[in-house]
Amino acid sequence: MSPDRPGRRLRGDNVITSSCAGERRDWTSASCRLIDQAGVYEATITSSHDATSVVATSNRVTVQWSDEYRLRADRASVLPCHGALAVEFTQPSCSRSDDKVRLYVARRALHATTSRLLYVTERRATTDQSSVSFECRLFNSTFFSYCFKYISTANNGAVHEQTTLCLPTNNATGQSVISSSNQTWNWVIGSPGHHFDPV
Repeated sequence: MSPDRPGRRLRGDNVITSSCAGERRDWTSASCRLIDQAGVYEATITSSHDATSVVATSNRVTVQWSDEYRLRADRASVLPCHGALAVEFTQPSCSRSDDKVRLYVARRALHATTSRLLYVTERRATTDQSSVSFECRLFNSTFFSYCFKYISTANNGAVHEQTTLCLPTNNATGQSVISSSNQTWNWVIGSPGHHFDPV
């Protein structure tokens, strides 16, 4: 199977042979870790004598990003902070252990879109954990807000931003915001605080 890239081969597992009314049917399954990007996939059977000779091709299957990627913090603002700030995450069952939660800072209130966010650091989001921690020393009270982004990593090293959680630095600078990867957000002045609006 390959997402929009003919010629990329992903090896299947567990071939099972059965028969029905004299017709032989072979089934093969591919690990879900191999289908790790959104796209259009199809399976092909090639000759054991000539790998370039395609014997049969399956119907195409469209794969979309999972909506199970989520970030959550049990607080309304970054400060006050004592020791460390914990960010909880959920991920699909087939996530890789080299996914990451990245921390960004928005220094100003206006137009804090993704391009305006400054990278601070990141933590590995391993499959045997449900949260990551960021030390309080990473947060500065003079900045407007901080954003946490869940970044998935594919087998080929490609990364994708799955979801974002933004917290104001303190209660005076705004309110928390959660956005998904398929939406664009602008930081605007509102009442009683500042918030993200989709565009």
